[in-house]
Amino acid sequence: MNKETISSENSYDLDGVLEYREGTYSTLTFKRHFKADKERLWWAVSDCQGALLWLNPVDKLELTVGGAFSIRTYDENNPSAWTSGIVTEVEPPNVLEYTWNQGPYGGGPAMQSKVRYKLEPKFDGTTLTITHVLYDTAGDKYAVTFLANWHMHLDALTQVLSGKYQNFAEYIERRAEESGLSPREFLMNLVIGLYGAYAKKVGRSRS
Repeated sequence: MNKETISSENSYDLDGVLEYREGTYSTLTFKRHFKADKERLWWAVSDCQGALLWLNPVDKLELTVGGAFSIRTYDENNPSAWTSGIVTEVEPPNVLEYTWNQGPYGGGPAMQSKVRYKLEPKFDGTTLTITHVLYDTAGDKYAVTFLANWHMHLDALTQVLSGKYQNFAEYIERRAEESGLSPREFLMNLVIGLYGAYAKKVGRSRS
């Protein structure tokens, strides 16, 4: 697999950071700067339509503490793998936090976690910090997978905000066509490549 496939179009270094405590928690952090105003980036992280720019479809996101959150996974035939949660903090257009809970998936345990977005205007755009905390043993199984997936989705967001693509679906479809692969094949190759790179970076392999 070539470097372009692994690291995506933006030529980012592997900028995801993992703080790992076996059997206790794992904290994943990404910090990226986007050439977009704060309001547009806030829409991308806090609105169901905005999320289509860079994530899987978000079915529900109620911007109030205690509000519901749900997002589809790649395995739509396995309802236990769908993700849901509740909003725990919201401060438009600066901070959004919600729980991210998922049933048993891929032979791993059920997962409880929390995702936090922080937006800060800087220079010619906005800096977005994403913190994803995986509780208990979930990090033992899923930490590297989430590093790969967040990296991919953030790369897509950069390309979409630049105007090159309209949304995440087009980002995958057009790049798959250029690679001579189906969208699913391209997506899996991209995630697997990023997974391998992050596993090497953090010195861990898939359990």
